Amino acid sequence: MLINIYFFLKLLLLHLVVVCQEFTNNTIKHELDEFRKDIASLRIFKKVHPIKCSKKNVKKKCSGIVKLSFQEMYFSPKHKLATCVIQKNFSSMMIAIMCYLFDDKKFLEKHKHLADNEWSNMDCRTYNFARSNNDIIKKFSNNDKQFYLKNWISILIVREPIERFISGYMHHCSKELGSYKYTKKCFYCNGNLNCFVKKLYRVTTSNFKNIDNSDLFIKQHFFPQTWRCEYFKYKKFYKILKYDASNLTTFYDSLIKLLHNRKVSSDKIDYINKEIHTIKSYHATSGKKATIRFTDNLYKNEFILKLLHRIYYPDFKEFKFPIPIVERI
Repeated sequence: MLINIYFFLKLLLLHLVVVCQEFTNNTIKHELDEFRKDIASLRIFKKVHPIKCSKKNVKKKCSGIVKLSFQEMYFSPKHKLATCVIQKNFSSMMIAIMCYLFDDKKFLEKHKHLADNEWSNMDCRTYNFARSNNDIIKKFSNNDKQFYLKNWISILIVREPIERFISGYMHHCSKELGSYKYTKKCFYCNGNLNCFVKKLYRVTTSNFKNIDNSDLFIKQHFFPQTWRCEYFKYKKFYKILKYDASNLTTFYDSLIKLLHNRKVSSDKIDYINKEIHTIKSYHATSGKKATIRFTDNLYKNEFILKLLHRIYYPDFKEFKFPIPIVERI
């Protein structure tokens, strides 16, 4: 009751400020800023307690270590550079960058911008695509694994698991934007978040046969990142970059620095640098009103957050991402 009276008086004060015109616009702005801070101060953030995983209790299972056989790798032999692509982790742009580095002239004949490239571009996939690190070793290192590990660099881009889930779900399975929400690719959940997360949890904590028989699209976009790219076999070899949609500058700087280290020419680096800073991928969902609203609601849903924590437990543990926070107002 006292809080309601307080906010009523604050609003009355702002009204008097405007009506009487006794204060400057800066004063009004200051009061509004202070008012917003007061509202924010009432928010209570509850940290989800570290979860305990149990193989016997169905409700307390966590995803384990799984090695999926399906990899998507792109390479540039002249730079001894490779990348293993994980969907929703800057994947479309990274594929375009690798195709451009592999054959810039051919790429620019068809595309003006990196974002114009389609992930399924067969001109690119035919020549610089591999299903495993071993395929690259056979083709470019005379089947000498040690030479490959010593002389090549492979980029692995990872992302905070909840942020990655939001990006994938909003793009493909959400009620507002999802183009596959009624299909097998989204568990036939028709845009229902509870339905989707429960089914994803059931699959990722199941046996390997069920996991391996899952829809390829779900494997690509929603399975833990540590299950991809032969991660546990090659994790010491990978150069890991963390993609953060709220701090892209740091990510871009790390990527450009790595390209410099691989002796990529300055004109190519200038082109890539300009493109990633100015042209957004057509698949990007961050910043859209529906995504902002969805994210806000998700972080108030303790049940869903805990399930996602269990689904992506290997990623949180391996990449040292902070435990999700539940927001309560």
